[in-house]
Amino acid sequence: MSLFYMVLSLCFGTALVSLMIIGAVRRSMPVSTPLMAMLIGLAAGPHALGLIDLSQIADDPDALLREAARITLAMSVMATALRLPAFSLPLARAAGIVLALLMPLMWLAGAAISWMMLGLSLPAALALGAVLSPTDPVLASAVVTGDLARENVPARLRHLLSAEAAANDGLALPFVMIPVLIITRTSGDGAVYWLTHVLIWEVGVGAVFGWGIGTVVGRLMKRADRAGMMTNISVLSASVALALSVLAISRLLEADGILGVFIAGLAFSRVIQAREKMQAERVQDSARLLLEIPVFVLFGISLPLSAWSSIWTGTLAFIAAILVLRRLPFIFLVAPLTRFFRNWRERLYVGWFGPVGIAAIFYALLVDERVPRLDLWPVVSLTVAVSILLHGIIATPLTHAMRDVRHA
Repeated sequence: MSLFYMVLSLCFGTALVSLMIIGAVRRSMPVSTPLMAMLIGLAAGPHALGLIDLSQIADDPDALLREAARITLAMSVMATALRLPAFSLPLARAAGIVLALLMPLMWLAGAAISWMMLGLSLPAALALGAVLSPTDPVLASAVVTGDLARENVPARLRHLLSAEAAANDGLALPFVMIPVLIITRTSGDGAVYWLTHVLIWEVGVGAVFGWGIGTVVGRLMKRADRAGMMTNISVLSASVALALSVLAISRLLEADGILGVFIAGLAFSRVIQAREKMQAERVQDSARLLLEIPVFVLFGISLPLSAWSSIWTGTLAFIAAILVLRRLPFIFLVAPLTRFFRNWRERLYVGWFGPVGIAAIFYALLVDERVPRLDLWPVVSLTVAVSILLHGIIATPLTHAMRDVRHA
């Protein structure tokens, strides 16, 4: 029990300190709060000071990290949904094109890089490519929220990055399940299961359920507000309760909870008034920060350094290829179709800030649970750690550099 409270104190103590200094960090330091949290977890973990070993706290440490990542993703995509503006045809068009074209291309590019550089079998390469395909709304938040982002990055780019990162976290599930079903089922049975259970039920029903409950809750809140029954506390609490309830019910229904929460957030945001939306957005951002920092602390504790020692020489070249080639060239390819980018620098900015983070952690642990022999965790965890490092270091200076582009 003392170890459990040691983990709590480390996670939320780090969150408390980070929340107090986050503004200064984003403005003046070339590091991010996820990077600091990961390093703190690494220092406290079994490979450094040896203060905390998750295997001594939980029977299944991977499940603990996976579910923590799931909840954090849910809060993050809800915060993103509340942050997005009212319906904008140019943004919807650009986001739709990016999601429809870019994500499959990123999956196939990641799979090709995995197959060629790591020598994986085709199903394993497809699985690794799918796990690494979703961009991360948590890490991307450093360049889409806060005064630094608002002062330097055009709102349309921030909204596009936010919408894409939140939506593709849920939409990654069908891509992840294709190689899993190839490995675990016969071709005919797997195809039917993917179409009926994954695509129609998990994704389709999850999206419909999210939209329905988000709309209902939003309308009920609106009526309660008109009747004088609402308070600021009620508004602030409702968005958090909505995110967690949609996630929990979706899991009970075996639907895609992350996508369901994002859709619920969009529906909720569409109904409530601007004042309530701003209040809900603030609490969602606070809740997201409060949860994301402990997850990165847990991730730092869980880093498999012993497994890295036998793979890092070949894997670092693979990671470099993933971070540079899985996304950036395809942004330049699809950008003309969106009619959303004004110059090559904007394309470069959006192309680079597609970090690998909590979504990859979640899907890697999900795949390893269903197909243990793939053992994607060492490669994925090293990729996430490098992405946190590079995107964390580059985020502040590159965001400052966008000021000249914005005012050109």
